[in-house]
Amino acid sequence: MYLHMRNIYMIYGFYVVEESSAREDVHTAASGDQVSTESGGRADQLRTSGWAAEGPTRPWCRPPPCFSPSSDVEVWLNRLNDYFAANEVPQDKWVAVLKSFVSDEMYVVLAEEGPTATFNELAACLKKRYGSGESELMTWMRFARRRQCPTESLEEFADELRKLGRRAGRSDVDLRGQFISGILDQEVQASLVKVDTKIFAETVRMARQFQVMELDVQEVRRYQLAERSGCYSR
Repeated sequence: MYLHMRNIYMIYGFYVVEESSAREDVHTAASGDQVSTESGGRADQLRTSGWAAEGPTRPWCRPPPCFSPSSDVEVWLNRLNDYFAANEVPQDKWVAVLKSFVSDEMYVVLAEEGPTATFNELAACLKKRYGSGESELMTWMRFARRRQCPTESLEEFADELRKLGRRAGRSDVDLRGQFISGILDQEVQASLVKVDTKIFAETVRMARQFQVMELDVQEVRRYQLAERSGCYSR
């Protein structure tokens, strides 16, 4: 006995319905009840860890997140190109796929380029409108001068430094050095200098730990001082 099966997949940003037949073998168990076993089909080939099966053999990966004005245009376009390569998207579909992965606001902006705009022209439009708009040299100079602002947390400072560093082509070691030299808290800064790591993310994590420890020490000292005067209050 054959069962008609229908599976729906998202391919190149569009939903595709795949129909197939699966054989159902029916036999009688010792109890007299009918037992069915399904063979063939695609029921056990559902996607796992972001991957799914497209067609009978080739896998495909998830597309990048929807592009919005707050996205990093360079990173987003690189991820889109990775998506095209992994899924072997035909080049004549690139424009349609790109437009399907942007917000409504962005779609209107791209539509202004005209119906015959190529993928490269649309990508250039995104870079011009939402890119940094400055040369690599200027970005490098801004990176070299970047210091933590009084209102910035360590995490916010690190995020902004990471963005500048990526645009300027700086290494992890460069990021770490600029992060340490730009921190306002001199005690945290001194503690990081003694740490033997060249990994930027690890340096940021340890800076936060040192900051918390410093705040704890200050709290203990404040408690001890207030306890002596008998007026401690949190």
